[in-house]
Amino acid sequence: MQTQFSNITRGRHRLPASNATGAANSARRRMFPALKTLKHLFGGLRIFALAGLLTVPAMIAPAADTPEATLAYRPGDTVRVVVTFKEPISLKYALVRFSLQGPLPAGQKVFTSIVDANSFTKLSDREFEMTGKVGEHVATGTYQLSLINATDDSDFTRSFGAGQDLPVVTISVRNDRRVEFPDIQTVRVAAGHQ
Repeated sequence: MQTQFSNITRGRHRLPASNATGAANSARRRMFPALKTLKHLFGGLRIFALAGLLTVPAMIAPAADTPEATLAYRPGDTVRVVVTFKEPISLKYALVRFSLQGPLPAGQKVFTSIVDANSFTKLSDREFEMTGKVGEHVATGTYQLSLINATDDSDFTRSFGAGQDLPVVTISVRNDRRVEFPDIQTVRVAAGHQ
């Protein structure tokens, strides 16, 4: 019959009982008992295997700050964004822009990679609703809020940029249209000039 000590140490009876129970000898050997037990149990190459097993889930799990689109749009749909300022403001012009995350998809290389909302309605002294239509040539993908430009009645403009002034806000666009547009083979300057 195996004892609990044998289960803890996996039959490595060379370990002093004080290390398995967390008792004395730590000051003399300058190592905490639990750490010494771990060293004996997982020492050598096994520690690297354990570290690898623990890091693989962290590498394949999505990061907490990875943007996920919460609303999906198709060409012709209207994007509505409510912007609230900290203090009252009188706006003359405003623009909200979403930019495609990643490259343009195959078959949509000639499509646009931005969605703009530049019509606004004043909801209160601090709150405005920005609207814009998703164009027919907007590429499929996830779009992240990249900037807000606001111009007040005195013609002062402030740009609010992603990562500095704005939260991570995303939308997704699905456009089933595809266009094949040939690549350029060569470019050369013609000899002679007039």
